[in-house]
Amino acid sequence: MSALAGFIDFSRVPPAENLCRQMLAAQAIYGSAAPKIRALEAAEFGVDLRKCVPEDAFDAQPLVVAGALIVADVRLDNRAELIAELSEDEELADSAVFALAWARWGSSCVERLCGEFAIAAYDRTRHELTLARDATGQRPLHYACRSSRVAFASMPSGILALPDGWQGFDEDSLSRLLLDIPYQPAATCFHRIHRVRPGEILTFSTDRKTSRQSWRPDFRELRLKTDAAYVDAFRDVLDTAVRSRMRRIAEPLAAHLSAGFDSSAVAATAARLLGRDEQLIALTAAPEAGFAVDSPRGRFPDESGLAALTAAKHGMNHVVVRHAEPLVERIRAQVRFCQDPFGNLINSGWLRSLELEAQAHGAGVLLSGDLGNLTLNSGGLGTLGDIARQRGLSAWWKEAWLTAGHGEARWTGILFNSFGHRLPLAAQDLLIRRFRQIGSRSRLSLINSEFRAARPSRHSLALGSRTADSYRRRWEYLGALDFGNFRKGALAESGIDTRDPLADQRILRFSTALPRDQLLLGGIPRPLAKAALADRVPGDVLHARTRGYQAADWARQIDVAGLRELVEEMSASDAVRRMIDIPRLNRLLDSWSAGPDERFSSYEMFAGHVPQAIAVGIFIREYER
Repeated sequence: MSALAGFIDFSRVPPAENLCRQMLAAQAIYGSAAPKIRALEAAEFGVDLRKCVPEDAFDAQPLVVAGALIVADVRLDNRAELIAELSEDEELADSAVFALAWARWGSSCVERLCGEFAIAAYDRTRHELTLARDATGQRPLHYACRSSRVAFASMPSGILALPDGWQGFDEDSLSRLLLDIPYQPAATCFHRIHRVRPGEILTFSTDRKTSRQSWRPDFRELRLKTDAAYVDAFRDVLDTAVRSRMRRIAEPLAAHLSAGFDSSAVAATAARLLGRDEQLIALTAAPEAGFAVDSPRGRFPDESGLAALTAAKHGMNHVVVRHAEPLVERIRAQVRFCQDPFGNLINSGWLRSLELEAQAHGAGVLLSGDLGNLTLNSGGLGTLGDIARQRGLSAWWKEAWLTAGHGEARWTGILFNSFGHRLPLAAQDLLIRRFRQIGSRSRLSLINSEFRAARPSRHSLALGSRTADSYRRRWEYLGALDFGNFRKGALAESGIDTRDPLADQRILRFSTALPRDQLLLGGIPRPLAKAALADRVPGDVLHARTRGYQAADWARQIDVAGLRELVEEMSASDAVRRMIDIPRLNRLLDSWSAGPDERFSSYEMFAGHVPQAIAVGIFIREYER
């Protein structure tokens, strides 16, 4: 990964001296302290490269190719195909392959790229700036428009380094975090600093800005002759996606390994693809041995036992990590490295501990399976709505009855997944929260009531979808995710490059084309995944009727004394006191001190809203300075 920075003045004023260098200096923790800068007319681009793949040794950015000034934070996972099509040298850096593709096809080349990327290109002939990101947002890119100038940077700090970069906070985004609802598209927590959305191609010229998606699935059903053909296709696309993400600089390879399908599929496949003398480092997060907790229905707290079966099958070096980085430290680190106080800080502590363990074993790349449930291993109850819509209620009843008979789903879940999309969004959200034993946002949120009352219309968004098609619902959800800041922050903090093969565009294309009977058949969820993974994942994992409970020991991470110090620190800010209900936050910490409540029903408040409010407060305090 690299830190990018640059700007163009469409009034054709030459770039100010050292401005791009200042933008890169503000992002120094994301690079390697070797910035390179190049100007072309009224544009100036810079890059600070952190080498993650062997070909980065040949990187010579910024590049000028066919009249275009180019910088790219990129790892191309289909580089061999692109090089063959371009008839070029196999030892080219990925940035150079992209630049040659741009010279051949212009901005449409983005639609041909498979991998992780954030790119910027200034075409002096057209006098246009183009910014683009990969389909699932694995690498970040931000921009700001100031009069006739457009500036961009990998992280917000690059834009904040400009004389007119700081414009205050985006209070709508911060209040949405406090209410646990998504940001507006392209918004950040900084006023007038925007993010290029995952899969977006933005083009700026003198008088306009245009946006289009680089790629989206066509949802046309893939029809193969036999079930065995689907199994072969599944294994082939999984092998291809994992293999392309194993490219690294002479270091051991590590992977997440839980008791679920996704990480098991990725880790097992990577272990099979490694050479005979190489051993995969498989990392499993688990609470202390013998830990007991009030778990949700159908969940178990310690995944290390089932994970060990997968590790043993492939001779992995299985490391069970039984401690999470303290919550107080995660709040500060996330503000600094991710530049966004987004949620799930409890799980973030576990992820950080796994990264530290990977680092201790000498690994530089950590494979994950974050998007598997939305891509390759999708299927199950959501498919019932498709059956009702396409084949009628009779076919739906038969499949629903068989699904209930297997005992893995209750009728409430079956009915909601089948017909819930027909309800108003607010009703969908209410039912989901009741099913998960989660209280209402108005009761849980620590947003100051007066602050919220001043902006009621902006906070009416409820989670859910009116889309009847489960495939399109998955695609909508993918579009709302954005891993860029988190991935960049993790690399800067630990030196670990986390890569998700299940976010591969080829897997997206394959999984959104599978027939419904490959996702649910005879009441059996994910029949194709179970058949295809049978050669690499143990049956006890594939056919487990319960799932792991991530961060089951969340209550052990709550250090009231440390959190009180953070609350006292952030309370010095007028903006914090205006947005966050500090007295209520202190009362909640008092109640925890009087008697910790480790029940799952308390998870949403004490593992969710309390640390989220503190993270927002520390974020405001840090950037006010």
